[in-house]
Amino acid sequence: GGVIDRAAGRRGDPIESWTAGPLFRVNPKGKVTIAAELPSPNGIGFSPDGQILYAVQSAYGVWAYDLGADHSLRNAKLFARIDDPDGPHGCDGLEVDAEGGVWVACVLSSELVRYRPDGTLDRRVPLPVSPTSLIFGGADMCDVYAAVGDFYKPGVGGILKLRSEIPGKPSFKAAVWGA
Repeated sequence: GGVIDRAAGRRGDPIESWTAGPLFRVNPKGKVTIAAELPSPNGIGFSPDGQILYAVQSAYGVWAYDLGADHSLRNAKLFARIDDPDGPHGCDGLEVDAEGGVWVACVLSSELVRYRPDGTLDRRVPLPVSPTSLIFGGADMCDVYAAVGDFYKPGVGGILKLRSEIPGKPSFKAAVWGA
């Protein structure tokens, strides 16, 4: 099965006022259940071994969940706090590389950040515009494509291509009956 998400807050509302939003799980037969609740969920990704699900909580950080044998989410823990006005903040999309590094698109600080598998900040990649999402690609999986735009000018945006010396990994694909 797979996991999908939805945001629970509205632009301009203080994050403290946002209600928890569900992280959904869709099993292979198409049954939808709520796997977890998280205020303002956003990007998600899996560790290379598929045992950890990372989920962005916009304007706060990244949570890590152990994935149970039944694909339930367990043992939620804050993996990386990303809400420092002088550091990375405004988290959005997320991707995991082949070494288990967690990359996050930070809209408000206009950068991509990478965290080591232990949650330590590894690098900050400043961008000329705000990223909302990212994905690895290319023949060697070292191309990083970031969807970008101007947070204050809706409709302005594009795709940036960067290189990483650490390859990404193919995204997990969900197998859902009838899809």
